[in-house]
Amino acid sequence: CQHNCPGCLSAFNREDQEEIPFEKAKELIEEFGQLGIKAINFGGGGEPTHHPRAAELIRLVKKNGMELGIFTNGSDLSDDLIDAIINSCTWVRISLDAGSPQVYRITHGMKDDSYQNVLDNLKRLVKKRNESGRDVKIGTSYLIGSHTIHDIYNAAKNSKECGVDYFR
Repeated sequence: CQHNCPGCLSAFNREDQEEIPFEKAKELIEEFGQLGIKAINFGGGGEPTHHPRAAELIRLVKKNGMELGIFTNGSDLSDDLIDAIINSCTWVRISLDAGSPQVYRITHGMKDDSYQNVLDNLKRLVKKRNESGRDVKIGTSYLIGSHTIHDIYNAAKNSKECGVDYFR
């Protein structure tokens, strides 16, 4: 993950940039499908959309008959990733954690323009979902703390303006 969230559970391991090799991930997804697993989630311990072949893996989950949900920081969503998410996922949740660029800098350790980028990506996700007619639930999440509680209304308002289905 390219973010520097001070409260991240994986912060102790930021130098470990290993990823599951594509062939191993593909093998696991196919095995899960054969076992009759109904659904899986991508997220935790890093940013799932940063895998160089994330869009392929997302589509592979659906191809193997499983539902997929993704937790993401939403900062680097290419058109191909958005297409894969909308056409293959049951839900996607963006870790927003701020209602302003200033709080986003604190919660995610990113520069001010990063917040607007995430909101723009949310709008792109919602637009693609609406154009496709797919029933993909799109939501945002917000971690409450003493340094964020004052910004929660703005985060909920911004999420609603982007057209998300829920704010958690």
